Formats: sequence, C-alpha cells, structure tokens
Amino acid sequence: MDIATIVLSISGIAGGGGTIAYWLETRSGRAQRRKVADAKALIDTTIAPVRDDITTLKTKVESDGSHVAGVIKLALYEALDPIKNDVSTLKANTASMWNTLEKLAVAFAEQIHKPHQENAELDRLLEEYINWVHRDGPFPPEHELKLRSYLKIMKNWKPGQQAGFVVDPEDPTRAAGLLAMMELTRLRRQQEQQ
Repeated sequence: MDIATIVLSISGIAGGGGTIAYWLETRSGRAQRRKVADAKALIDTTIAPVRDDITTLKTKVESDGSHVAGVIKLALYEALDPIKNDVSTLKANTASMWNTLEKLAVAFAEQIHKPHQENAELDRLLEEYINWVHRDGPFPPEHELKLRSYLKIMKNWKPGQQAGFVVDPEDPTRAAGLLAMMELTRLRRQQEQQ
C-alpha cells in the first residue's frame, strides 16, 4: 500500500465521519433549539418596537377616550354625508319609478275592466286592486289569488276559446303586464312595512 492510498483512505474516513457528525447535529435537538432561539430573537427585535407603539397608543386612547370618540363620530358623519345625499336621490328616483309602474298597472286594470255581467267578479277584484294601489282599501291575499287566476286564464286566452268571461283580443297582453305589476306592487308594500 502506498502513501497516497493511505491518505485517501484516511480522508474518506474523516469525510464520512464529518458527514455523520453533521447529520447527527442537524437531527439533534441542539440544532433545533438554536434555530428556535434565532427565530425568537428575530421576532422579538421586530415586534418589540411595534408592541411599545401599540401600548403607547392604547394608553393615549384610554386617557382621552371621549375626545377620540367625538373625532371618530365627526369623521364618520362627514364620510357618510355624501352617501346620505345619494341615498335620498336614489329613494326619490325609485319612488318615481314605483309610481310610474303603479300607474301602468292601474291603466291595465281599467282596460281589462268590462261592463259585462260575466265579468262581475273579475271587475270587483280589479276595482279592489285599483283602490289598494291608490291606498284606498285593503286587498286581501285570497282576493289577489283569485284575481291572478282570472288574469292567468286571460293571459293564455286564444281567440275562439271560452274563458267563462269576456276577453278582448288585447286583454292577454294587458293581463300579462298586470300580473307583473301586481307582484312589484306587493313587493313595494312589503318593503314599506319593514
């Protein structure tokens, strides 16, 4: 055996031993504890100034809480004032839209109304609905259901078909429109009650 082989063998053994030592150190608790300690030191140096600032701020707020509450209230009032104006404008526009839809519903109801004997119950329900829209009387849910059943028959009516009451050729379109408006009017009334 020559010297080079001996040196290489010793180097291999030493290198293997170093690898084993490194492996043991990284797997041992000592390396883990050192990592935890390093992370804790980094967190402490980063958070400590922030913690001190928050403590100072908290002390200041607690000592002068009424002033801060007043400032916050004023800031909120000023921030919400433009929104309040927008909501008022929106309510006015919505009210105008609702009024237009209700006028259209009344117009449909008046056009469907007929002075025929066969239409007596339908006419009574239409008059009741019109009064309800004008806030001149009640319109119970059972009457609404009955009127809806008449309007559904009318909406699906075809010329020459017997409906049990008088239907003009334009009435199916009017009935479809009135059915949609009735639903919107009922929704508006529910919103007003809330």
